[in-house]
Amino acid sequence: MGVRPRPGLTGRGAGRLLPNHVLATTPAPHGLYLTMADPANVRLYRHFGFTALRETPLGPLCVASMSRAGE
Repeated sequence: MGVRPRPGLTGRGAGRLLPNHVLATTPAPHGLYLTMADPANVRLYRHFGFTALRETPLGPLCVASMSRAGE
């Protein structure tokens, strides 16, 4: 599933609204783990406290995986 802001809303903070809400309302005592097919998003998730684990080539894609410690 891909989630992104509408083209006219890019660069205005709209892309941070969903992760802000999810992280504020989801209990994650053991932490969180995510993967993405666009490593350009690593910077965004670092902003939310995620740490890059690895990038794995998968055909034409490069899948990045990240984790965030539990609270």
